[in-house]
Amino acid sequence: ALDEEWESFAAEAGRLRHQLRREAQGGVGGAAFAFVEGALVQAVREGHWLLLDEVNLAAPETLQRVAGLLEAGGSLPPP
Repeated sequence: ALDEEWESFAAEAGRLRHQLRREAQGGVGGAAFAFVEGALVQAVREGHWLLLDEVNLAAPETLQRVAGLLEAGGSLPPP
């Protein structure tokens, strides 16, 4: 079972390596990466409400960063 998982992983890594080589050579169909804003950033930027369901279960570091938004004139500090 573990051998099969490693074989599957190796095959996927090989496909990714092939895609990256094609991209480096200017080929079509290479890997593409894009940043996509999350719901929190979109809500802050557009002034929308956001429901943070079960936010009490978040890590303390996350809660500290979100708490800055709740202060008067609050903002979301960079990571």
